[in-house]
Amino acid sequence: MANGVSGSGVSGGSDDADLASIMHGGENFMARAQALSTRHDQIRKALADLKVGEDVRAALVAAEAQHGEARKANAEAQKALDAARKEAASIVAEATKQASATQNEAKAYGATTRDEATRTLADALAVRGEAENERQEAQRLRTETQGKHDAAARLAADLQGELAKTAEERAKYLEVKSDHENRVNRLKEFLKQAGH
Repeated sequence: MANGVSGSGVSGGSDDADLASIMHGGENFMARAQALSTRHDQIRKALADLKVGEDVRAALVAAEAQHGEARKANAEAQKALDAARKEAASIVAEATKQASATQNEAKAYGATTRDEATRTLADALAVRGEAENERQEAQRLRTETQGKHDAAARLAADLQGELAKTAEERAKYLEVKSDHENRVNRLKEFLKQAGH
């Protein structure tokens, strides 16, 4: 890698030579010391970058693990949702079936009730017709009875009148008979006296 950094560490061949040169003095001491310091800074930065990369990798691994758990939770949630939808569909189908059955029963009950009401009304009308016929028959019989009663009353009145007339005529007859008998008796008495 750049700046002498690899995946497993930092390459140190030239740095070791520079360090040995600085420790023994020699030409360009300061320049080599400055270069060594600069290189050390680069190494520290590379190590820091490597640490950041490792942190990023760990975070990526953790994110992938969380993502896997999230996918698992999502799959379980989807499974639960599918089960809930299936159960809801079953409940709706059962409710629809029961509602349809209830509606059919209500229609059948309504038809039966309507038929019974129609028959009851027909029976009531028949009974009322029979009652009206009986009322009319009773009225006819009452009128007929009243007519017979009136006729009997008239007949009784006529008979009473006839009886009264007969009694009156009998009284006159008895009076005439009595008068006739008196005349006959007087005549007999007269003749008897005249014969002497």
